[in-house]
Amino acid sequence: MHYCLPASPVSAAASLSAAFSDGGGGEDRISALPDGLLRNVVSRLPVKDGARTDALSRRWRGLWRATPLVLDDAHLLTDGPGADWRAPAAAAVSRVLASHPGPFRWAHLLSNFIDETNQDALAGWLRLLADKGVENLILVNRPWFDKVPVQLPQSLLCCGASLRRLYLGVWLFPFTREN
Repeated sequence: MHYCLPASPVSAAASLSAAFSDGGGGEDRISALPDGLLRNVVSRLPVKDGARTDALSRRWRGLWRATPLVLDDAHLLTDGPGADWRAPAAAAVSRVLASHPGPFRWAHLLSNFIDETNQDALAGWLRLLADKGVENLILVNRPWFDKVPVQLPQSLLCCGASLRRLYLGVWLFPFTREN
């Protein structure tokens, strides 16, 4: 199913385009760029890295919060063999949605398993995304093989004012029967 979805505009696998050299002189030329260009740079970083730019210098402080965000929950997953990534990933999504004022250019929510125990969290995410002007929403559930997909919360309809694109996968629509 994932090959049918648009790729995230942000990649955590991107490499530096130029190697570091000893002849740089320690001058910070990037911070001299206009705010618009710096926001463009920050918007292309994974969420964790974008948020960390506040610590670079006073010049970068506040840029992350002023940048239309691309949220890809795959960049928030914990690493390690056997790591239970579900609860930490959901908590990280909640923190990002609560801390960034918006707008959200893209929200790729593909890595979460939503069932009846955490369906309220999804409804809250959708309300926050609606309030913060999400433009592109990719929302795919990953239920366990023996679980029935859950209903989409009606709060999804609140996103309609700002949405330009919507991709849904493995959900039951409200007021539909499973037969």
